[in-house]
Amino acid sequence: MAIDKIQASSINLADTFAFTGSVTGAGGGKVVQIAHSTLSPATNSTSGNSFVTAGHKVDITPTSASNRILIMLNGGTGYVANSVTRMHTALYRDISGGSGATNITNANEGFETFYDGNADSAAPHSAVHVDTTYNTTSLIEYKLYYRNHNNSGLVYQNVSWAGNWSLIAMEYQT
Repeated sequence: MAIDKIQASSINLADTFAFTGSVTGAGGGKVVQIAHSTLSPATNSTSGNSFVTAGHKVDITPTSASNRILIMLNGGTGYVANSVTRMHTALYRDISGGSGATNITNANEGFETFYDGNADSAAPHSAVHVDTTYNTTSLIEYKLYYRNHNNSGLVYQNVSWAGNWSLIAMEYQT
């Protein structure tokens, strides 16, 4: 008589098990890949109120157009001077073969506003954004941009005394 199935009353979790095939029914949220870039400090500044590049990007090529990409930014410093009260930072997406970089955060404000009622102040940047609308398996560049709020004085991004920036793009299944 052939044995089709063996059922154990308990499993020793310290044992090693080999599995073949695909796991199903486990739900979403599986990390597919992570891309990371760091940028050494170099002072960038603008007095204009249109977004300009901060010189930092991370590249990732999604394995599926239906997955999501979590983008995390940390480090560096934004600095306002000369009676400037606000600076905005935005995340842009540039798809290989596309029509150029597109602001995927709030079109006017970006995802972060640095505000101080006094001039000559600085603050670290940290932000998280989930991109669900890229719809491609081509290379994507996520780029940081920034702008001055009121078009007077200077705002600085990635100032030389602030330390390295870290930009992470993580693709995950939903």
